[in-house]
Amino acid sequence: MIKQATNRLAILSLLTIVALLLVGVPVTRPAAADRAPAQAQPVARGVQIPVIVNVYPGGTYSEGAIREANEILRQAGMRLVVVETNTINANSGGAGEWGGDNGADGGTAGDGTFTRGERDRMRTFGGKELRDLPNQKGIKISFGPTPSSTSTTPGISVHRDPTIVVKDRGNDSDTGQTIAHEIGHLMTLGEGHKVDGTTNANDEGHTPKREGDTGNGNIMAPSNRRNGTHLTPDQIAEMQRRRYVHGKCASQWERAYPAQREPQQFGATTDPLGDQQAGMPRIYDIHEVVLTSLQTDPNLAVQFTVFDPMPPAVYVDVAYNLGFDVDDDLSTGGFFAGHSGIDRVASVVITGTLDPGPWHVSGLIYYLPGGMAHPFDEPPQVVTDYAYVDLD
Repeated sequence: MIKQATNRLAILSLLTIVALLLVGVPVTRPAAADRAPAQAQPVARGVQIPVIVNVYPGGTYSEGAIREANEILRQAGMRLVVVETNTINANSGGAGEWGGDNGADGGTAGDGTFTRGERDRMRTFGGKELRDLPNQKGIKISFGPTPSSTSTTPGISVHRDPTIVVKDRGNDSDTGQTIAHEIGHLMTLGEGHKVDGTTNANDEGHTPKREGDTGNGNIMAPSNRRNGTHLTPDQIAEMQRRRYVHGKCASQWERAYPAQREPQQFGATTDPLGDQQAGMPRIYDIHEVVLTSLQTDPNLAVQFTVFDPMPPAVYVDVAYNLGFDVDDDLSTGGFFAGHSGIDRVASVVITGTLDPGPWHVSGLIYYLPGGMAHPFDEPPQVVTDYAYVDLD
C-alpha cells in the first residue's frame, strides 16, 4: 500500500508489537560503589550509538558527514561512533545477494538503485550485521546513489528499524543533515509526533511548513525546505525513549561525579523475510525481536516486528509467543515449541477485524509447567510502521 500526496511518499511497511513484561528474570544490581550517591539526581543522559557503514556500488561515504550529523544529534545527547565500514560486493550476504541489492522487485542487482523489495532485504542484511556486534546494538547506514527507485529522495528509513538508506548529497553538511533526519525517524519521530505543546508533525513525520524552530528550522523538516537543524525538548524526549535499544548509555549527575554507565540487559535477533510456513500470510513472518531492560528493573520491554501489517478487512486470530528460560536450567519449567526448560511464555493474541472492527489485542504470561497465567503489567501495543522519506 502506498500513501502519496503532492509533498510526501510513505510506504506502509511493517507491523510492530511493543509490550512491557514482568517475567521474573533475575535482576542484577550494580554494587553501591558503582553508583553515584542516592541524593544525586541525573541531569543528562549521553548515548553512544555504534554504526556500521555499508557503501553500495555507486555510493560514496565521508567521515565528515558523520561529524555533521553528530553536531545535530548532540542536542539529544547522542553520538554516532562508526565501528565498521564495508564495501558491498556481489557476495555480501551470500552469493549474488549484493547486501540485499539483489534485483528483487524488478530491480537490477548491484546497481545501487534500491527498489522496495531490495530495501527490505537490505534491512534484513543490516539487522543481521548489527546482531554480530559484541553488544548487538547500533544502527546501519547504507550509502547508495539512489535510495528509492521511485523518487529522488536523499534518504529513507522505517520507523524503529535500525537500517537507514542515504545518498551523498555532494557536501558533508547536507549529507549529515539527511543522516540526522533519518535517525530522528527511526528514533520514533514519525507520523504526528509531538514537536511542542501546540505543534505536531504531519503524517510523514515532518514539521509544518512555516518559519522557525518548530517548522522549516527543525531537522525534521524535509530537505527541500529545511533551513535549520533544531530539535525541540519534546522531540529530544521522544528520541531518548529509544536510547536503550540502539546505544550505550550513561547518566551524568547534578554534582561533579563522572558519568555512570546505566547497566542493562539486552537481546535481539533478525530473521530473514519470507521464511514463514508455506501458504501462510506474511503476518506470521517475524522479522525482528528486541528485548531490553535496566538491570535494576524486573520488567522487560519487548518489541517484535512482522513483515506485513494486519489486513484491514479480514478477520484474524493470531498468537505470537516468546518463551523464556528464566533460571538457565533445562531441568525445570516445561517443553515449549521444541525447547526444554521454558519457565515462562509471553503470548500476544490479536483477534478481530481492523476495519471496520472490532479489534482486540491482549497479552498473557503463562507459567510452566501448569499453565497459570496473568496479564501483562501493561497492555501490548500494535503499531503500523511506515517508511519515511526525506525530500529533495
